[in-house]
Amino acid sequence: MGPALRLYAENAAMLAARWESHPVSETFAPVADLFPTAPCRVADIGAGPGRVAAWLADQGHEVIAVEPVQEFRDMAEAANPRVEWLDDSLPDLRTLQAQPACDLLLLSGVWHHVNPDARDIAMASLAACLLPGGRIIMNLRHGQDDPARGLFNPDPDETIAAAGRAGLSLQASRKAESIQKQNRASGISWTWLVLRRD
Repeated sequence: MGPALRLYAENAAMLAARWESHPVSETFAPVADLFPTAPCRVADIGAGPGRVAAWLADQGHEVIAVEPVQEFRDMAEAANPRVEWLDDSLPDLRTLQAQPACDLLLLSGVWHHVNPDARDIAMASLAACLLPGGRIIMNLRHGQDDPARGLFNPDPDETIAAAGRAGLSLQASRKAESIQKQNRASGISWTWLVLRRD
């Protein structure tokens, strides 16, 4: 288990409570207009305790929650019977790739935990999980690197280039402040990307 996953496992209850204090709609406000309006198959990658997955299921989507931290899955699986849970993770997503392809992949607060050396592999894995014309909605963290905690801040241009190598095209790029007060105080901000499988 890498340092980021170990920290999530050790602090699962505290982190779940912190995230629950912000409505899901607030998290995705910068890209809300780019979400599908009709029910479709969605994978929430790095689903944590499942609040986003449950929100998506409430909107009628068929939802796969991908989460490698057992403590988060234990919190969520019984509470969200409409969501299918997978123990899987980037960069390979082997279990998700064995499932039917998705219309939409969500990655919120995830990409900065993928080691830069593995990001091309991770992007190709994501593309392989999408139907033609399917989309990825993801955010990129901007702040201080901290490899000891598994934090590798991504560059938007490099991420877009990796997407291109995986057969994905950029549909939108939007900057946003962090919704968490402690993150704003630390100078953390985000860039949202929407990528489409060509």
